[in-house]
Amino acid sequence: MNFNWKSILKKAGIMLLSTLLFALCSGLLYITKTAGSLTIIRPEDEPELASAMTNENLDIQTREKLGGYWTIAVFGVDSRNGKLGKESNADVQMLCSINRDTGEIRLVSLYRDTFLMNDTANSGYGKLNQSYFLQGPSGNISAINTNLDMKVEDFVSFNWKGAADAINLLGGVDIELSKEEFYYINAFITETVDATGIPSTHLDGPGMQHLDGVQSVAYMRLRMMDTDFKRTERQRIVVEQVFEKARQADIATLVQVVGTVLPQVMTSLSEDEMLDIAYNLKNYRISDTAGFPFDLTGASLGKIGNVVIPSTLESNVEELHRFLYGDDSYTCSGQVQDISREIIKRAVRN
Repeated sequence: MNFNWKSILKKAGIMLLSTLLFALCSGLLYITKTAGSLTIIRPEDEPELASAMTNENLDIQTREKLGGYWTIAVFGVDSRNGKLGKESNADVQMLCSINRDTGEIRLVSLYRDTFLMNDTANSGYGKLNQSYFLQGPSGNISAINTNLDMKVEDFVSFNWKGAADAINLLGGVDIELSKEEFYYINAFITETVDATGIPSTHLDGPGMQHLDGVQSVAYMRLRMMDTDFKRTERQRIVVEQVFEKARQADIATLVQVVGTVLPQVMTSLSEDEMLDIAYNLKNYRISDTAGFPFDLTGASLGKIGNVVIPSTLESNVEELHRFLYGDDSYTCSGQVQDISREIIKRAVRN
């Protein structure tokens, strides 16, 4: 019997391509249906959010520069009851800058105890993360835009359970655990199991570890043995590994991750935007990460407590724009310069 191998291979290739396209379309359809169960808050439907995302203090040149990037605020909420809005503590605060032309991503952790104008409606000063607790994402975004000359266009808020679920589905992360970190992590694992209801186990010792979702979340929450600066560094280490695993994951895994995590998320992203991110995930890459303020000092300010003082806010914001947007000639707005001087006055006064 003679076989026409070219014809057979061609048909096999068409069948394989058809199967992959069917899987992709089915996955994206599933994501779309699942997206209906998450909390989407669009600026056009929420006046407070629309106002927070509008920064009239930026000059035309800065607006044009920022227009080449998609800036997203990412909030990780330490919520025991699943709430993602106000009256929850945002322990993770990150700015995600995506170059629209290249797909390059830069991440900056905003130290939650940074002393800024955190109540923009009343010109009140305090810790940055207090703005999330009092007003939710809109209050936090308003504080970020006002103090940092930013133009945050979207936000994503997630809780620790959503993070643990995603990490489990993507296969965990590999972390070098120090003796000091090991000393505390098992207590945090127990607490995270209790808070999320996701089973896990204690670790046996320091050194290289393969962490599951709960263990990873516990690792990201650690700070008792060092500082909040180190905690945000741990958060970025985990985020980078999880992102790379997502980029390399097959469609079925990504669909499962999205279907599990989206109902536990609050965001301003539309369904179309989320589909676009999922479809083009392999085109994005994290090139660098950092913590803000870059230059800082610690202080105790009476009832406000221990805070991080930018030294100075003005110079730190200029460095932030260099890091996120490659703008080496950036000059702060007059408003940021005024806030910078006010922070110094209040710090000296106390």
